[in-house]
Amino acid sequence: FESPSLTGYRDMCIHFRLDTKNGFHHICEVQVHHKEMIELDKEIGSHEFYEFFRSYFAGATGTLKEHLDDLQLISEGRFVDDSFLVNLLANCRDVDRLERLGKLFAKQLCEYDNAIQVYQRMAQLESSRLGSKHPMMAGIYSTIADVLQQKGSMNEALVMYEESIQLFANSIGVTHPAIAAMYNNCAGVLEQVDRYDEALEMYEKASTIFKQQLGENHPSLARILHNMAGILTDQCKYDAAVDLLKTSLNIKLEAYGETHESVANSYDGIGYTLVHQDKLEEAMENYEKALEICQRTVGPAHSFVATVTHNKGELLHLQGKLDEALDAFDMALQIKKKNYGEENSAVANTYESKASTLVDNNRHDDAMDLCNRALSIKKNTVGENHSSLASIYMTLGSILFSQGKFEGAMNMQRKAFRIVQKVMGNEHSSIIGIYSNISMILIEQENLELAMSRAQQGLALATKLNGGDNTTTALARSHVGDVQRLQGKPEQAMAAYEEAMRIDKRVFGDDHILVATGYRKIANALVDQGDTQRAIETFNRSLHWYETRSGEYAYSHVDTLYDIGRLHAHLKKFDQAMEYFQLALDICVEAECEDHYIAGRIYCSIGWTQKNQATSLDKSMGSYRKAEDIFKATVGDDHIAVGIVYNGIGEVLTLQGQLDEAKDYLIMARGIYEGQFGEDSFRIAELNYSLGMVRQKEGNFGEALKLLTKADR
Repeated sequence: FESPSLTGYRDMCIHFRLDTKNGFHHICEVQVHHKEMIELDKEIGSHEFYEFFRSYFAGATGTLKEHLDDLQLISEGRFVDDSFLVNLLANCRDVDRLERLGKLFAKQLCEYDNAIQVYQRMAQLESSRLGSKHPMMAGIYSTIADVLQQKGSMNEALVMYEESIQLFANSIGVTHPAIAAMYNNCAGVLEQVDRYDEALEMYEKASTIFKQQLGENHPSLARILHNMAGILTDQCKYDAAVDLLKTSLNIKLEAYGETHESVANSYDGIGYTLVHQDKLEEAMENYEKALEICQRTVGPAHSFVATVTHNKGELLHLQGKLDEALDAFDMALQIKKKNYGEENSAVANTYESKASTLVDNNRHDDAMDLCNRALSIKKNTVGENHSSLASIYMTLGSILFSQGKFEGAMNMQRKAFRIVQKVMGNEHSSIIGIYSNISMILIEQENLELAMSRAQQGLALATKLNGGDNTTTALARSHVGDVQRLQGKPEQAMAAYEEAMRIDKRVFGDDHILVATGYRKIANALVDQGDTQRAIETFNRSLHWYETRSGEYAYSHVDTLYDIGRLHAHLKKFDQAMEYFQLALDICVEAECEDHYIAGRIYCSIGWTQKNQATSLDKSMGSYRKAEDIFKATVGDDHIAVGIVYNGIGEVLTLQGQLDEAKDYLIMARGIYEGQFGEDSFRIAELNYSLGMVRQKEGNFGEALKLLTKADR
């Protein structure tokens, strides 16, 4: 055992020579560490930092004090003050020291602006020594570009990469492997700013150089093929992507063996693509392989572990395992924040994915906060028109939709559509979900003709990109069925729902939210067909799934109870209807959404049921008033839901003989309906009927006949 050195380390280290039969020999090193050090490495990934500082402290012992002094200045207050940096940039002529500090700022401290200033000083010194056209300058420019990319300054990074490529090309030729590596880096930035065709062109150039210079089985070629596959996946060319990924994997296995970080990267890429092909179990196996390798090679705190864990979280969400998904996202966030800091695009990606999961877990306020945080980070790092903002706008739209804020939801979906259309064209897979979301909003706005148009556009694109036997296509087909049912075509809707159910069961099995939702939709179609007995049986199959969950998907659970309650109410089984409505309200209380839009809908239906019981008019008025308070607080005074409440209150007042007040409420309802739908809608027809009944009770039979005839027409 050596005495502790200036660095404070105290190890036992053995070196020996290993001779081979071919006359070569290797010098090998064995280090002995305390068990506690190994355990600590598992917990915090300390070996990653050790690797960095081992190279940082490399050199003669006399230089260690200078290195430690630099670290001490940086660590005090956890930042570098202006005087230190100004002095360093003005006076330091030690290129090695500048390079060490640049790496420290960029890779360990994530202080990218400081790193860039240090590397720029280094470029200034080397340019004076070697000349501005020397190949060494290309390497420094490429390093600066790497830092700019980490910082999120993609356009500036592209300029630096292009300058470094030009320098290398002029000095060492256009077919050197170093040029190919820079093409790869530049393509990665082009991909991040959604310039996919240009990125593929760059990857193709790099691929050609590596094949010519290094051969078909070189690991550098494997990395290019992997990156190309990522773009093909985004373009929904899944089979071609998987072929490239498997070719890349085989090259890496031959070069590195099974337990290498690069091999883990391939397993992660394959898993991501398999998810899009609905091969979920196989995808999870690949993610688990990737994580197992990472844990053994780079440690649990490495940024790539965060990437795989994030992807695993999205798969768990897709499988309906919400709590496990949220745990995965939290773990990914912990690693990303530690490695990148808060203001990073990768952190924003996980915020958005977690928010999407929180929506299904009924935590809408938390989801909204995370989405807004993700949106702010994205705008600051990649700009306001980057493709990754589209998914955030879609999630924000989903939250607003669940809150009944349909105009706001529509604005978010339109923002998402404009970004995707501008950046990736009219036939990107993201547009399928946007069409479906817009269709759902239009249904709530009772614009069924346009809702059908958007739903059919989504289905056509899903079928073109994914084929007919895919879960994305199944969901789009189900949305078409929703419109068909409301258009009075229950048989067509039933066919759409049953086909979607077949696909969802094949991919997810019987125990999944989409299957439970499918049963509810089929039950509603059976109601429209008049088969109430089968409808109730099918509703109960959906209900059973939710009852086995502990609060997950509470909104969907409430929707099922609500639909069953409405069925019993229209069958005039009012007591049974009230039982289901009360159960739905109880779940709202448990999910802390008793003052949300969804609860207002339940109170509105309770008011309708109590009104039709005739003996409960005062209770009916109380329920309508509760719905009115909720709707005004959540969606505003001029929302269609408030109009429906006013209509209900007017009908109750009519039955109570308070005709003048009844007319006032019915006229207010008509003002809201006309503002939303114009004069030719079934809502206006219902209102004219209610006003006709008031006129009849007043004895104004001529006016009553006009209104009733208009409503009938």
